[in-house]
Amino acid sequence: AAAAVAARCDGWWTAHPRLRNASTIAVHATLLAALAAAAVAYAVHVKRVYGGSTVDDAGITYAYAESLASGDGLRLTAGEAPTEGFSNPLEVLLLAPVARFADDVDAAAKWINIGALAAALALLCAFAYGELRSIARLLAVVPLGLAVYWCGFNYWVATGLEGGLLAALQILSLLAVHFAPRRPAADATLGVAAGLLAWTRPEGIAYGAIAVAVRALGSREGRRWLAPALFGAFVAVLYGLRWALFRDLVPNTYWAKVPARDLWWMLREEESPGRVYLTGFLRERAWYFALPLWAAAPAWNGGRTITVAAAGQLVFAVLFPVAAGGDWMSEWRLLQPMMGPLVVLSTVGLLAVLGAERRLARSLGRLLAALAVFALGAAVAFNAPTWKERRKQITARHDVDLRDVRRRVPGYHRLIEALHLPGDPLIAEIDIGGVSYRSGLEILDVAGLTDRAMALARARRPAVGPDYLFGERRPELFHLQASWLHATAYQRLSAFRTLYRELAAAHLRDFDIGGLLAVRADLLDPPAAAAAPLAAALGPVRLTGVTALPVADGTVLALHGRQATGGKPAPAVWTDAAGRRYVAPWHAGFTLQNAGPPGSVVVAVVRLPPDVPLPLALERTSVRLENWPAAAAGDHDAAALSRLPLLRLAGRPAGPCDPDRLLDPRAAAIDRARGAGFVARICGGLPPELAERWREGAMDAAEQADDPDDRYEAAAATLGLGLPQWLSTRVLLEETRPEHQPFDEVLDAWTRADLAGSLQDPARAAAALRLLLAGRRWSDALLEGLALGADRPELAGPICTASRRLGLRPDAVAPGLDCARVPDVALPRVVRQSFERPEDPLLHWIDDGSGTIRPTPMRRPHGNQREITGGHGGNLINTYGDGRRRDEVTAAVVWGPLPWQGRRFGALVGGGRDAGRLHVAVEGLFDGQWTTLARLTSATDEETLQALVADLGDRPADQVRVQVIDASRAGWGHILADQLTFIDDPAAATAPR
Repeated sequence: AAAAVAARCDGWWTAHPRLRNASTIAVHATLLAALAAAAVAYAVHVKRVYGGSTVDDAGITYAYAESLASGDGLRLTAGEAPTEGFSNPLEVLLLAPVARFADDVDAAAKWINIGALAAALALLCAFAYGELRSIARLLAVVPLGLAVYWCGFNYWVATGLEGGLLAALQILSLLAVHFAPRRPAADATLGVAAGLLAWTRPEGIAYGAIAVAVRALGSREGRRWLAPALFGAFVAVLYGLRWALFRDLVPNTYWAKVPARDLWWMLREEESPGRVYLTGFLRERAWYFALPLWAAAPAWNGGRTITVAAAGQLVFAVLFPVAAGGDWMSEWRLLQPMMGPLVVLSTVGLLAVLGAERRLARSLGRLLAALAVFALGAAVAFNAPTWKERRKQITARHDVDLRDVRRRVPGYHRLIEALHLPGDPLIAEIDIGGVSYRSGLEILDVAGLTDRAMALARARRPAVGPDYLFGERRPELFHLQASWLHATAYQRLSAFRTLYRELAAAHLRDFDIGGLLAVRADLLDPPAAAAAPLAAALGPVRLTGVTALPVADGTVLALHGRQATGGKPAPAVWTDAAGRRYVAPWHAGFTLQNAGPPGSVVVAVVRLPPDVPLPLALERTSVRLENWPAAAAGDHDAAALSRLPLLRLAGRPAGPCDPDRLLDPRAAAIDRARGAGFVARICGGLPPELAERWREGAMDAAEQADDPDDRYEAAAATLGLGLPQWLSTRVLLEETRPEHQPFDEVLDAWTRADLAGSLQDPARAAAALRLLLAGRRWSDALLEGLALGADRPELAGPICTASRRLGLRPDAVAPGLDCARVPDVALPRVVRQSFERPEDPLLHWIDDGSGTIRPTPMRRPHGNQREITGGHGGNLINTYGDGRRRDEVTAAVVWGPLPWQGRRFGALVGGGRDAGRLHVAVEGLFDGQWTTLARLTSATDEETLQALVADLGDRPADQVRVQVIDASRAGWGHILADQLTFIDDPAAATAPR
């Protein structure tokens, strides 16, 4: 009966062919529509389940898109230099039009990636549908199922980054490889898709190159070169724009993330971070995609080309994170590019398995197809509970969520308001996405993704970090948290403790900013010229002067002092003749985690009403003001200029400054450029017209200078004028930075020692200023000199020397001081050994045969050693991993002997673990015998080089030498050493040894 019904139906369809064709078309249309609906459902699922968070790195892309849309060019924030800190130019270009009209681009970024991926997967499903037959076409939805199953992949697609675009273009390029020999349009599609891959990610060029190479080498017809030609055109445009806009051929993320280490070692050694990263992924997440479908791909006769291309992309996707050293973020972010080629291989494997019915005997083919379908279903069913649980865990995890970072933005604005800063302060930050995107803040990226100097400091040349942060930029605010407090520990550098003040935890709660938040010291306690000297003490503060500045609604009264000990200063309370009390807060009213080092400036400022009756008495002291110690604040001389920050602390910022009122028109162009930068630094920038004029003059002076220090300082002076950086400024600074004298932490440490010593021995104040001059810190020397007292005869020489280097008029330094009649002072003689010339004849190596210690290039260490922070040049002594195998090693690097008559020594020292066997020893030759004069030992088990100093005593040695000694047990200790420094200042009065 069934056979009769079937025969009758066949006859009916034969008699009505049009109806049969229409029915077939309807069935195909329905099934394809179902596939499209499944793709849409997948996109909605990904957005709904995983789209609730946005990774902070996506904020970098958003910030660049916003900057481009607003006409500021491709820069992170309005004031920073153009730098390719984004890794996804295609997404930036797609989001820029959205940023022009939308309040937030986050939703658009997610839908662009999710939508592109869903469309590519739908296209892949349609491809499978066209290759399958009969009921097997229902399995064309498998590619979507594979994507749904990899929860970690979907998580990263929905976080705002470019993962969806990358996977979509991978799939499109592979499908184009398959169709290119038969369809001319596919060659053009392949070339465009491969070219856009190069625009999607820095390593995306490899995925595109693999696809077009397989197409070009796998065929012999003439059209095979169309795709490579289009791909080459896209790449040429990308590199041309990159060079024109950023003067580089690789994005800045390369310099920040790719370590300067041996690539073969990364791929070969089991303990390399990249191999550990891949092993962890395979151990924890392999079951996500360990379905047998992809292994069957080579069995499909019609898909050899697409199989080879997809396999090539997959191999690169696996090897790239190994070579790059892995990643710290969750869910194996760097392995997400496996998805595109993997799902294509799995689809081709599905076609191979289900096509067995046509290649083999019908019964055997159906059996194999049924087994494959059963295996696929069983694998899904078996892992379904684990998949559901893992999905919950992933959706609950927000890895550095953009919203969490953006919570700091209001706190920063409140802090800026509390400091009464006149311009946009520069904030050194680590999570820069949320604090740069539409925040109105100026950000210096400590991680280096958007900052070339910090990128080099992190991955290749740690010595750039201190020089750039403390010498060139000096951000007003400095924030670190989480792993940054331990890995690249800039807050452990000795200069950080002298130039910055860490706020107490109470303020961090008030501003909703966790971790470490430091403010530049001169913003809280500015060095300024006092109107009248004082000689008293208030708790741990040695009072040095007092100044009264008239303002429209009263008087700003400033109490000047120096931190004498490490304790917190007692409150400064003034009482007027009527018994009314006025509290003058120290440090602008902020509570500090630690007081500044001894000798550092502290200031207490209060704004008094206009009717305060004199005398004023300072409680707990004998200080009594019978008359106002009035002084001016303005830009008519350097002393008055130094008092402008006192008005700012009282919430009474002064008007705009004009460097022409202070600078000598006869001074050299280089000096005038430095002077303009000095004035702008005190005044919080210059008016736009003045700033533009001074920037042009400074850049002209820098380009014409022969001395690298002058060239560097003139270019760096433009950074504080209040204008956005030019690309030419950034490039000039990058070219000159390796040649100039970097920020000297050893001289800084001795400066602070002299300032502390000047509290007991005032003669040491002049020595401190001479050391600042030797370190080419002209502005600091002038301000410190004015704060110490321009009326002191021994300070006139250093003050006037600094003022001449800043191009100031001789009569515009301080009242009563005519620098035209004061000669320059002789600077201390400084001899350094920074190991930049390992062939230096004064360097020797002592080795017992078990291992040799030599100066090694500064680079990111390998293995278990943490990143090195600090330094002075390109090389240092690093005894880590020197190949020693014996239990005891006695080895050293010796500098010297050399003649020397000075008594001051310093060095940058780090490392630890075996402190008794790791040290820098300074020895002097007396009557033919070498005697140890000083021993410097790192007190911490850190990779941070800190400045340690030692007084070598009164008796001059015939010769001196320095030994960097590592006598630790093998594998249990190492020492870092750099910038061995002798300082000879005959005029210095050093405290007894």
